[in-house]
Amino acid sequence: MNKKGLMGVAKVASVFTVLLFALSLSAVPVLATHTSLAELQPEWSVPGVTNDYDVEISNTGGDSIDEVRIMQNPLYTGFDCDEKADWTLIFVENFPDSELGIIDMCWYFTDDTHAIPDGESETFYFEATAPEEDPKECLLTWKFETRDIEDFWRFIYDTTSIDSEAPETTKTLGTPKRVNGNVEWINSITPITLDAVDMSEDCGIGVDKTLYLNILAEDYDLGEEPCWNPEACQPGLRW
Repeated sequence: MNKKGLMGVAKVASVFTVLLFALSLSAVPVLATHTSLAELQPEWSVPGVTNDYDVEISNTGGDSIDEVRIMQNPLYTGFDCDEKADWTLIFVENFPDSELGIIDMCWYFTDDTHAIPDGESETFYFEATAPEEDPKECLLTWKFETRDIEDFWRFIYDTTSIDSEAPETTKTLGTPKRVNGNVEWINSITPITLDAVDMSEDCGIGVDKTLYLNILAEDYDLGEEPCWNPEACQPGLRW
């Protein structure tokens, strides 16, 4: 047996295999992928309230996005999506999602002309009713999917939450002030402090702002005289 000849054949076969492998690799198309972000508003809701939500889908790089899917958080009910100009909407019921379970889904798609290019965004609108009771977790995940013109897809996420307790506000009057029975009287330079505390122990979002209204000026013609008589005027502060 000519081992040298066999070795030569083996070497040729090996080189031929490597060459075929290199050719096959060069024939595989290199697909450009996209990256995306979802920003969902409003972030918070009270229990059992139906909210109008909007989600801004941004293309942060790569091929244009021509499909967007909004997946219902299973704790929310009454999920429904709005039609969008230049996009086709298909509402899919009882969709089996590996992370969320059996859910409803809004599937938007469009043509290449109206796809979301790199650096641009589109806003989609839907409504949903928040859970009646406080959930075990504060942050409730909404899942979205974006697909580009090369059919590459990506899952992105944002959250909403439930706040079931209103803030509690305490009023403190500085000086000068005058107390007449249960009525406290102040003048135009008396400082008034409104201290608000979010009463939600677990999922409280804190206090964003305190709004107040002086209900004195428009209801009573006081002229230039100070008003110390409760029967003549009833100044007050509402918050």
